[in-house]
Amino acid sequence: MKEKTIGMKSNVKFEVFDKDGNLKQVEEHNLVLDDGLDLAACLLTNVNKMAFAESYLKTIAVGDDNTAALVTDTELLGTELGYVSPTSNSSPSTGLARFVATFAAGVGTGTWGEAVIADTNAAKSSRNCACRVAPINIVKLAGDSITVTWDITFA
Repeated sequence: MKEKTIGMKSNVKFEVFDKDGNLKQVEEHNLVLDDGLDLAACLLTNVNKMAFAESYLKTIAVGDDNTAALVTDTELLGTELGYVSPTSNSSPSTGLARFVATFAAGVGTGTWGEAVIADTNAAKSSRNCACRVAPINIVKLAGDSITVTWDITFA
């Protein structure tokens, strides 16, 4: 019998729009954390469920720390600037799960250095994060909005 391995990758896109709706900046980064791999294993095996395996990914949060992301990261490293609940959809035929969130004017204002996708809107110390991106360098002014599209692909 031929074996097949499954990989997991993450890609995130930040689209920054000024108060007039003009696109100012786009950045793309990716890193799946150890907790994200644990999530996939828990969902596949239904063994040793972690809280986020049961609740899935419900939040995209941003912070001000720009320390490079490591697979062992578990949360935002700096001060949280804001979070939103994404909409999600998946395409089983392509192995893609997509999460889209918009940080409206006045939400998450400041200099973004990092972002995570996590299981809950609770305090950051209570979250389980599947992916973290850093460093990013996005300045979100009070009138700006940012659309974050986070793709997690199994292939």
